[in-house]
Amino acid sequence: MNWLRDHSQDTICAQSTASGEGAIAVVRVSGPKALVVTRSLAAFLPEFPESHKIYFGYLKSRSNQDLDQVLVSYFKQGHSFTGEETLEINCHGSAALVNQVLAELIYFGARAADRGEFTFRAFMNGKIDLVQAESVLALIQSQSLEMAFEAGRQLKGGLSVKLEEIEKNVLFCLAHLEANIDFSEENIQSISPTDLARKGFDIAHEIRALVTSFERGNILAGGCQVAIVGMPNAGKSSLFNLLAREERAIVTEVPGTTRDSIEFKFNLGGRLVSFIDTAGIRQAAETIEKKGIEKTFLWIDRAHLIFYVVDSGLGLQEGDLEILKKIDLSKVILIFNKSDLIADHQLFADQMLCWLEISGIDSKLLLKPGFLLTSALNESDLNVIEQWLTSTLVQKTGQEPTIVQRRHFELLVQALEKIEMACTKIIEGESPEISAFFLYESLSSIHQIQGKSVTDDVLDRIFKEFCIGK
Repeated sequence: MNWLRDHSQDTICAQSTASGEGAIAVVRVSGPKALVVTRSLAAFLPEFPESHKIYFGYLKSRSNQDLDQVLVSYFKQGHSFTGEETLEINCHGSAALVNQVLAELIYFGARAADRGEFTFRAFMNGKIDLVQAESVLALIQSQSLEMAFEAGRQLKGGLSVKLEEIEKNVLFCLAHLEANIDFSEENIQSISPTDLARKGFDIAHEIRALVTSFERGNILAGGCQVAIVGMPNAGKSSLFNLLAREERAIVTEVPGTTRDSIEFKFNLGGRLVSFIDTAGIRQAAETIEKKGIEKTFLWIDRAHLIFYVVDSGLGLQEGDLEILKKIDLSKVILIFNKSDLIADHQLFADQMLCWLEISGIDSKLLLKPGFLLTSALNESDLNVIEQWLTSTLVQKTGQEPTIVQRRHFELLVQALEKIEMACTKIIEGESPEISAFFLYESLSSIHQIQGKSVTDDVLDRIFKEFCIGK
């Protein structure tokens, strides 16, 4: 990042739209000489263009050859994304043409932009903070509409406002602690230790809510992973094929047919969902099947939700109960498959839940309503599963600010730990200097998230993730 800082007065250019063939391409030029350089190609631009106005004309090469018919947008300094004078050339999307336009811009005094350099300049010029800068990349890389909305909220400052509020409250506590230190000889306290500790724990509560939201952030960023689990021949692969709307997994009557995990992704109401068909769990004698079962348990730990599939014709067996005792039931819903074999669905479900209780498994821990009865032969049951999944994902994602970056998560965990230590020291009657030290440590973590105190190495890691042109 030192290199970018040292060259911050360069005028830079790059293609901002995706590379390759397309109807339209956008070439961005930013820097102190952006207008001078662009006018060398676009002589139709006035000497003093109006900001946020589009101009039409022909680009001409250095040899005065017509390059393309274009639209050029002008943004004056202080009113662009980067905070610098910026122009955007909308030309036709030929790769050869775009490369020639860039070559001409470089010939007339611009430099090819580095990865993320436009966003880096926006950050350095105070147009956005580091959280917003990272949200730009998150928005570009969004695989679902919901993730795009969350990244957009953060780009508008939703998370930044929350962090500023936390920063302000930590500074409030620090100010009063410092006052207690300064006036300790006069035996004057600006705020009682009890009230100060209470204020600190309130801040900790706000930070903890953000830390907890990281699970939601994982679902938004990478999609909700749903592992389809159960004993052999329960109908897992049939259910998987129903959800995939095609025959993706091999289905036979031979136990242990599925040896490895199979995954497919789809978009459900703007949310990315991955279904994983796993190997049936049993005491396998064969080495390959054992490996598949080991992978199944890895997916059980990793998945956000678990569809535990039971053959309705057999009901819950001892093997099922042993498996369920080893699983986090808070992310499990029972899928009683082959429900076409049952005469009275509700009576059957009640019997199965009762059997769980008798076996020492608390059915109240299961995801509501605890079970779904389906048949992989009945496509209408697909709607039942998808409706349940949609309503569950709405509860899991919510509308509050969500942490989607691991960097933010790790720094917030540090901030939470330090502020709780500060509050504990206040309650225990320790010296105010000790509590102030931990509060400063907490504040440092918040500042690193915001970019107010961050090393070049961290900036380098962040902005090198960007594509050129953003």
